[in-house]
Amino acid sequence: MEADVIIEASAVLPTTTEPGELAGIGLDSPARFLNRELSWLDFAERLIDLSEDEDQPLLERAKFIAIWSGGLDEFFQVRVAGLKDQIAAAVTKRSPDGMTGTEQLTAIGAHCRAQLARLDAIYNEQILPALAAAGVEICSWEDLDDSERAELLKAFERDIFPVLTPLAVDPGHPFPYISNLSLNLGVIVADERDGEERFARVKVPPLLSRFVRVGQGARFVPLEHVIAANLDHLFPEMSFGDAMCFASPATPISHWRRTRLTTCSPPWSSSCAAVDSVELSAWRSGRTCPTRSGSCCSPNSN
Repeated sequence: MEADVIIEASAVLPTTTEPGELAGIGLDSPARFLNRELSWLDFAERLIDLSEDEDQPLLERAKFIAIWSGGLDEFFQVRVAGLKDQIAAAVTKRSPDGMTGTEQLTAIGAHCRAQLARLDAIYNEQILPALAAAGVEICSWEDLDDSERAELLKAFERDIFPVLTPLAVDPGHPFPYISNLSLNLGVIVADERDGEERFARVKVPPLLSRFVRVGQGARFVPLEHVIAANLDHLFPEMSFGDAMCFASPATPISHWRRTRLTTCSPPWSSSCAAVDSVELSAWRSGRTCPTRSGSCCSPNSN
């Protein structure tokens, strides 16, 4: 039985070297090893392959994207955080494949960006049109007509507005605590009286459904879009630009991470410092959410 499993697994595992390529290379040579963190990303990319496979049921393809997204969240929380801790602690020992922590972060950043771009295209160009063709439409606020917007405005005032708590950041109010993986809207608001600008954060309530139904059919608008389109209710007498969706994975200080720092064993994983949690969550949420107010500042989606 075990032999059958090994044969089956070997048939699908990627081959990175040809027979004879490692001849003459020592058993301890970095050339004989794959990077643990990059190989994890390569494995995760199989989920992207499945999401692109038109032979898979449509909702399963969407589910594969969600599984990839959740896995990458954990990847950043544990493996990337472990690498960054090693760099901060000036750990210089290389991984078995010969890479420094910084080199791993850079390489994984490139992998993450490529995977994000690919998933972005699959979701927007394949999954969403296929869902719409099947009768399930994910809309943005701009796709709605006046009567539909009026309907969602009533839903906002009745069900959403009472549970929102906007928080502004200024010298008298430090940056608010961001709970792990919570979905948030970030926006630059300006006082119309004196023009003073400040950053504000609105947490998307996790107790509400992520999608708001439009009418009685199968048309839905993401909850964060409904909130962003009605920010004037939260910030009266203020102007603001587009709201940016973001989430921030926590980096728990665990025994696992402390042990790996102490023993200088291969880091749990890596991800480019430039590919941060904000960018990942922005991909999932559509990057920017349109608002109805005139722009005083438009946050950069990068």
